[in-house]
Amino acid sequence: MEQNREIKINQLPSKTWHWLHVNEAVVTVPEKMEEAAIKIEETDQLVKVKVAAGEGSLPVKAEAGKEITVVEQLGSPEEKETGMLKFHTELELQENSHIHLIQICMPSEGQTLINKVTAKAEKNARVSVTQLFLGTGNTYSEVNAGLLGRKSDLTVKIGYFLQKEQKLDINLIADHRGEKTTCDITAEGTLKDKAQKLFRGTIDFKKGACGAKGSEVEEVLLLSDDIVNKTIPLILCAEEDVEGNHGATIGELDEETLFYFAARGIGRKTAENMMARAKLEKLCPEIPDEETRQLVMEQLEKLMPETAREENADEA
Repeated sequence: MEQNREIKINQLPSKTWHWLHVNEAVVTVPEKMEEAAIKIEETDQLVKVKVAAGEGSLPVKAEAGKEITVVEQLGSPEEKETGMLKFHTELELQENSHIHLIQICMPSEGQTLINKVTAKAEKNARVSVTQLFLGTGNTYSEVNAGLLGRKSDLTVKIGYFLQKEQKLDINLIADHRGEKTTCDITAEGTLKDKAQKLFRGTIDFKKGACGAKGSEVEEVLLLSDDIVNKTIPLILCAEEDVEGNHGATIGELDEETLFYFAARGIGRKTAENMMARAKLEKLCPEIPDEETRQLVMEQLEKLMPETAREENADEA
């Protein structure tokens, strides 16, 4: 009989909100996981990675002055995997380097993805992370970036779509240690049916991070009364000369917007799909290769199909 164990992941750097039970996530995983079969295609400046199941990791190092783009496809709805996919991407950036990590997270229904990204950025290094959560399974995702060198930078862009009883648990930590370090975190997504989402965003200004600046913003579209949406912004300051901002916009499609669509023969369901897709399609230009862009567009069509014609026929 397979043995399981509980692990704590996505932990906040500073425990707070105990009564909300959001300080961490507890996940049951197999005592022993199979090693992931990692498929890698590599050119001079682009690394493409595909992982469907199992446990694995990928170290990526950018030498001084170099730029690297990494595209990861984590999970595959077509392969109907179940169980667990656990993957850790480790980024190391030397002075004046840049790594752009693009993750297409697509766990299949019945599968759980545990995704972790860690980064260490030296002087003038830039870490860019783009994440699209487009699967039908549950996902736990963490990005923990150490901004160690002067003027190192973290930029994170996230898009997600959750439906049925899906769960998405996100933990973002921008660990500012160097002088004049910067971070910019944006997340946009849609929840419908009985989906659950928890977004933790921490900007941690450590002693010595003089002149550091950080910003985090989330925008959530709610398409059901039965969803569970939690947003936990956290700014920690051990240095006085810093600037941190956070904001969240949470709402539904208002009647004025629905009337605008209806006047053009577009039904409510299609209007919802169009608005939800727009949040994700805006991230597609971040994807450098045509094959991955096409994969994303096909998955968007499966999750949020264009249904205006059928709706109009029904309404007629």
